[in-house]
Amino acid sequence: MEHVAHRSTQVLTHLTELVKRGASGEFICASSTLEVHVHLQLGRLAWATDSRHAFVFTRHLQEHAQLTKDQFREVLDECRRNHLPLGETLILWGLATLSQVRAALRHQIAFALTELSKATGGQQVFLERVEGYKRYASELTFELSEFDEELNPEPESGVTGSATPQGLLRQIRDAVSDVAWIELLEGESVVDQDPPGSAQRVLPPVPRLTLRDGAELVTLRSARGALVGVSLRGGRTLWCRVGVDSTFASAVSALSAVAGFDEATLPTPRSGALRRWVFGDTMSPEVCELEDFLGRAPDLMAALLVLPVGKELVHGVGHQDIPFDWCRDLVRRRAPLFALERDVFSEPPPGTVQDFEGLGFCQRSIASAEAGFWCFGAELARPAGASVWIFIKREASQGLGWAYLTALTRRLDALPDWQARAE
Repeated sequence: MEHVAHRSTQVLTHLTELVKRGASGEFICASSTLEVHVHLQLGRLAWATDSRHAFVFTRHLQEHAQLTKDQFREVLDECRRNHLPLGETLILWGLATLSQVRAALRHQIAFALTELSKATGGQQVFLERVEGYKRYASELTFELSEFDEELNPEPESGVTGSATPQGLLRQIRDAVSDVAWIELLEGESVVDQDPPGSAQRVLPPVPRLTLRDGAELVTLRSARGALVGVSLRGGRTLWCRVGVDSTFASAVSALSAVAGFDEATLPTPRSGALRRWVFGDTMSPEVCELEDFLGRAPDLMAALLVLPVGKELVHGVGHQDIPFDWCRDLVRRRAPLFALERDVFSEPPPGTVQDFEGLGFCQRSIASAEAGFWCFGAELARPAGASVWIFIKREASQGLGWAYLTALTRRLDALPDWQARAE
């Protein structure tokens, strides 16, 4: 495990050093506005994603290999069930050629590296995983030097926000691109909307399970987009809906600024003298995975797994500064969000023709600012109704939490057989 928390002038230097020493694992750079994951196999780039470009790999294959949604969904399901590499499976099934898969991979990696090269700061973590990364086919990996153009982009002018006297909704509209709508609520009553509508857009279960239950800020993400809300003085809440291709972090930043969001305002709960706690079967692969991840991830305070087996089961590991009972109770109050209908969670924008859920990208995730910690949760593909939750320090960036959640969810999904035992 390596952890770096310095400015972006050294981001690429850190990645280059990992490449030079032939490292294998996942390099993460995360800030309040960006999340980038770069997966290395013996110093070569096998895969990369960033939070600003959703499903680039899939779209490229659909355009250039005439891969249908049904075909991709079938391959994706097979890869998830049997823990198979996606690119090699597409080739094996005759749905894409080696050159087409390489082109789609390079297309997605290029986007991620371009964003990484423009990063203005953030935390960097390298999760070394030699064994798990042996599955990548070397012919589907790349040298870092193949992306010189992406690593040296033309400089862009910075975007700065300024307060205006035009009202809360106008501030959000001016600060965030691709806004579907903005809504100001007082309790469950609409105070203002942009654009105006005939009904409340944020349906009552969402604020009731989040901002009206002690959360200070919340982000709900799905394949259809993101819903961001923040608590204001006087019992009001402000909500913003952005599309699937938007940088939802800009909405988080804008709403935080409007609310005067102060991440140091709430006290951190404290537990007893235990140095670390573990709840659940310590010999089970899922609890071992949680323990391993907790030991590797700086700023991570706790990780919990909720399994709906008969009576709800909650497994977890954590450090002494965050009590298990507090984590478990909070997760039980937030987890019902995943039981809501998908259109309540984040309805599709009017006139949308994109169907990312049809491509298998259907798991939803949430983040909330709680008493002293960021709380993140995500649905798991299997077993039905299961979810994973993590807690990180409030002084850490929210982007780092999203990155950790993505990495841990992927690792749990890759564990053989435990889902079947839990069903």
